[in-house]
Amino acid sequence: MPRHQELDFCFFKIFLLILIDPIWFAVNSTLYSTHISSFLLAHQAFWHCLILTIIPFPMIFPPKNPEARTEDLYWVFLAFFVLYPTIFSNSDVILDYIKMKVQRISHIYFGLFGMILSVWMMIGCVVSWEFDFYRTISGCIFMFCICSLTFFYLVFSNFGNDYYISLPSASQPFSGIKLYVVTFGLFHLMVGIAVINLTGAWPICLLLLASSFVFCSDAYSCLFTETYIFYDHRPLMIDDVENNSDNEIVCYVVVRRMYEKMKNPEDLPKIFKFDDEVEDYLYLKA
Repeated sequence: MPRHQELDFCFFKIFLLILIDPIWFAVNSTLYSTHISSFLLAHQAFWHCLILTIIPFPMIFPPKNPEARTEDLYWVFLAFFVLYPTIFSNSDVILDYIKMKVQRISHIYFGLFGMILSVWMMIGCVVSWEFDFYRTISGCIFMFCICSLTFFYLVFSNFGNDYYISLPSASQPFSGIKLYVVTFGLFHLMVGIAVINLTGAWPICLLLLASSFVFCSDAYSCLFTETYIFYDHRPLMIDDVENNSDNEIVCYVVVRRMYEKMKNPEDLPKIFKFDDEVEDYLYLKA
């Protein structure tokens, strides 16, 4: 294909992506590629949840009757709208406190399970409002869950790390058909059918359920993976043109508790580190 046709096709794909899912395009365009290349769907799920739950918040928790007071929750939402960006615009401080040079897989576990808990609490808030639970309390808990979702996302992400973790393709949940992914999918599908019949805000609930499905699948794959890989963040093109190559593999890691259960340990790379010793190795390497 001639070069000008390749460029035209590339621009067409970008234009189509902007039309279909502008959030996906914005995330891919704004964040550094190695920050989202691992667990891409989880990153996208978070940003879709964040944007698509904050913007329609007043419509998710409307008053039950015209005579109900609406000012209380709107004032809380206004305060949240001011405080949230103020707090998380200083996310560098949070990352410096909770992150180190080497990403830990325990941070990924903790972040994913925290995000799962947050989205299910958000679903609970929406559904409970339909059953005449206090609107203001439900809305406040919902906004608190948005904050907790953001915090756990920062823990889960590799922002602030020099070395980050990626699963080998065989262990990734969406590479091929996996039984646990199908199981999670069926469970979330059944809950989604129930939610449609329970609440008028079912589109938001389905979005949260889809995100929970992605988080659960990633959490399971991380929890039971036998190996994972440490990569080094690629330098920015503007910082280092000559060395801006593909992701650099720093080392292969084998989970010690899974090592004895491996059926084919001979398939492992010749050089690898166990998970309980890799952190010291990478700090010495750095």
